[in-house]
Amino acid sequence: MKADVTLAGISTDRLYPLPQQEEIARHLPGRPPVSVVESVSGHDGFLLEIGQVGRIVRSALDAET
Repeated sequence: MKADVTLAGISTDRLYPLPQQEEIARHLPGRPPVSVVESVSGHDGFLLEIGQVGRIVRSALDAET
C-alpha cells in the first residue's frame, strides 16, 4: 500500500475495539500511529466526540497539502 493512512479508535468501543485498530496498523507499511478518541459512549463516540474526531480529520487533511 502506498497511500497515507489515518487510523483512529474509540477508547470504549466494543464493536470495533481499539486493539483491532492497532492490529491494522501493525500490518501497514510504516506502522502508522493509531489516534485514540477518549469517550464513555462506546462505538457512538465517533459521532459524539466531534472535537477529538475533528482534530484527527483536520490533521489528516493538513498532511495532504
